[in-house]
Amino acid sequence: MLARAKFDQNAGADFAVAHARFLRVLGGLPYGLSHRLLLSGAWLETWLRYPLATLNLRDQIAETFSRLDPDGRRFGLTRGVRDRFTGNLLYHQVCDLMTLLTHLEKPGFRRALTVENQDVLLRERERGPGAIVVGFRIGAYPAVPWSLASLGFPVSMIVGNPELVRMGRGLGREFVPSLAKRIRFFSARDPLVLPRCLDGLASGGIVATLLELSPIEYAKTVEVRFLDWTIRAPYGIAYLAAMTGRSMVPAFLARGAGPRFKLRFEEPLPAPARDRASIFESTQQLYRVLEKQVLRYPDQWIGWTLLSSHMKIEELSPLAAAAPPIS
Repeated sequence: MLARAKFDQNAGADFAVAHARFLRVLGGLPYGLSHRLLLSGAWLETWLRYPLATLNLRDQIAETFSRLDPDGRRFGLTRGVRDRFTGNLLYHQVCDLMTLLTHLEKPGFRRALTVENQDVLLRERERGPGAIVVGFRIGAYPAVPWSLASLGFPVSMIVGNPELVRMGRGLGREFVPSLAKRIRFFSARDPLVLPRCLDGLASGGIVATLLELSPIEYAKTVEVRFLDWTIRAPYGIAYLAAMTGRSMVPAFLARGAGPRFKLRFEEPLPAPARDRASIFESTQQLYRVLEKQVLRYPDQWIGWTLLSSHMKIEELSPLAAAAPPIS
C-alpha cells in the first residue's frame, strides 16, 4: 500500500493510519535507516504489485515531459530532473511524509526539519494578531500543517474537501498527537470557513493553505499567468487577506539529501485592497512566487502531473493515475 498512494491517495492515507504502529516502530530506528527501509518497501511493492500500472505511469510522465519541455530549455526539465521527478513520484511520496511525521515530536527533530527565516513569520504574527501562510507544492508538502505546528503555533489548515479533512485529522492523531492538538483542518467548501479563519487569526494563530492547482469545480476563480499559460485559480486566500488586512507569508517545504527537510519563509506579500482588481492581482502575485519556486525545484513539484487535468492545458495528455498525496 505504500506504492498505491500515487494511484489512490485515499488508500495511501488509510494504509498509513491502519499501520501506524508499525510505521512508528520504523520511525524509532536511526533516522536515515528508517527512510531507506520505507523506500525499499515502496520500491518492491511498486514493481511486485503494480508493474503494468507503474510502467504505464512512467511512459505517461516521459510523454508529458517530452511535450512540455523536449530539450530541457523551456523549464529546465532535463533528463536528470525527469529521472529524479519520476523517482519522487513513484517512491518518495508516502515515505517522505512518514519519515517526517514520525520524527517531528522527537526532541532532536531539527535534524529532520530545519527552518529558515522564521523571524519573518514571527514579525508577521506580532504585527497581527495571527498570520496567513501560503504553502506550496514542493517536496514533502503534505507535512506543511504539522511542520508549522512544530514551531509552537496553533494552525487552522484549509484543505480542498471534507475527505482531506478526514485524512489530515487521522494522520495527525496517529503520528503526531501533540501537534495535532494545535491543528484544525477545514474544508474550503465549508460555508463557515471564513469565520473560522477569522477566529483563528484573532486568537493569534496561523491560517494556512496550499496554493492548489485549481480544479474546475471551484466557482470563484480568476485568470492568472503561470509558467507559459493562462489558468484559472481560486482567489480565496487573497480575499481573506483583503478582508483582514493581513499580509500573506509564502512558505516552502523542500527535501534535501539524507533526507533532510527545509521549511523556508519568504517575505510577506502585502494585503490587497478590498476590491476585485486588487484581490485578483494579489492572486497573480502568489502564482508568480509559486512559479519561481517550481523552476527552482522542478524535480520536486508534483504539479507537473496535474497540468492537463487541473489546468486544462490542451497540449498535454492526462495523467489520470498520478493523484497528489495528502495536504
